[in-house]
Amino acid sequence: MNTELELSQAFQALNMGESSSRGFCVEINEENVKFYSIEHGLVEMERTYEEASLGNYYDILPDSYEYSAEPISRCETWEENGEVFVNTYAIHPNVLQLPKEMAKRFRYRVWSPFLKYLNDPEEKFIDNFLGGTVGKIKAKYRPSGSSLFEIVDIYKEKVPRMGTSFMLATPWTLEVIGKNLERTCLAGKHTSLASNKDYKVDTNERQLGICINAEYMNVAGGPYAVQQNPSHKENISYLFNRNVGLVRWIPTDELPRSEHPERHAHKSDDNQYQDASQAKYRLGKWYMFSLNEKRTRSNNITGPNRGMLRYTARKIEEAADQKVTRTDGGVLEMDASFLFDHKELENPENASKEWTSRFAYLSKTAHFWDIELGRVEVYPQVSKVILEAIENHRNSLSPADKERLKEEAIVVVVATRVHHNWLRNFQNYPNEGIFYAHRVLKIFYLDGGKPIFKAQALEN
Repeated sequence: MNTELELSQAFQALNMGESSSRGFCVEINEENVKFYSIEHGLVEMERTYEEASLGNYYDILPDSYEYSAEPISRCETWEENGEVFVNTYAIHPNVLQLPKEMAKRFRYRVWSPFLKYLNDPEEKFIDNFLGGTVGKIKAKYRPSGSSLFEIVDIYKEKVPRMGTSFMLATPWTLEVIGKNLERTCLAGKHTSLASNKDYKVDTNERQLGICINAEYMNVAGGPYAVQQNPSHKENISYLFNRNVGLVRWIPTDELPRSEHPERHAHKSDDNQYQDASQAKYRLGKWYMFSLNEKRTRSNNITGPNRGMLRYTARKIEEAADQKVTRTDGGVLEMDASFLFDHKELENPENASKEWTSRFAYLSKTAHFWDIELGRVEVYPQVSKVILEAIENHRNSLSPADKERLKEEAIVVVVATRVHHNWLRNFQNYPNEGIFYAHRVLKIFYLDGGKPIFKAQALEN
């Protein structure tokens, strides 16, 4: 997979941690102790029986903290004369590769995936490293403005690219990727069976997809099919892959067997292996597969389903989840994220209208693109939740903050489901998607993660 797709997946997987995390101690007084963690930033807690020491790592729990003997690799911390220091990696942008507006915002920013934005008052990093180049730094805990750490020294030796690719997923890069996901997903659409139903696929190439419907009528059915093939199945499973689209899977006796994931509704009480010959255990699982092309009369197959009629899935193997799936009640649900774009949801000029009349003007074709799910539809009910949440947040800001944050990228996280017209929609793919945004889960700023909205169920 190329770097652009890897970064796209990093963007789509973006989520703010909400459970326990690991951090290092940066401040101690008689009553409280402060830790810094990647997930939560600065965390202040009451001192407990556990003695805390500056520069040491701790597991940060909801109501306590415990010493951790496993520091975060590539982020070395220590205490010196009552101050906390860190050796880690940093990067700043190559502004020539950014759009003009973004170049202006990020020009003098230095960033580390471990310490976030860094103060560089003497411009040591910017003066010694070209934009887009990873460098090693020594930083000190010294909160100032929006940064918690300040660069006090740099290490001029060249940092090898091997093993530091994680540094490429910077806030500015993820913003560019997020704004170009449609172009990424549709690149080479003429050589994609999902978009070009007449494309001839390499049947030796392995594909990765998810079972979106475990038991549905076979589109290759009918009296003629039964006459020609007595073993013909009227109900089969359907896999989805963004490049090859919907693929018919005709389960046989030779099926992959595996322990059904705990998050699914049909796991047995004794954790026994589940048989994929039962449809309820196939829904929502990810599979590696190859395509088997219909050999007889393949050139005569026509109609909007001709791609599906020409190929079936074979050599099925279970694969690691590309997205976490939920199938409670037999309904497949997955989370996906995208960058907020007001113009996609409505004409911004309508924002001044009251909702009684404004709702009718919300876009009926709003959508976003996802690396695994392809096109995802966003209908007016969901658009209204997104717009109201962001507008309420902006109205609560001071004039200075409103101006400062107006250009900042905003991430929307939604729960997606398979469209009830998934088969019909796929006939018009990529102009219609087979997934849709069912409900809004979270909204937050891409740069820094400041929350804007969280669904009630997540707050409880």
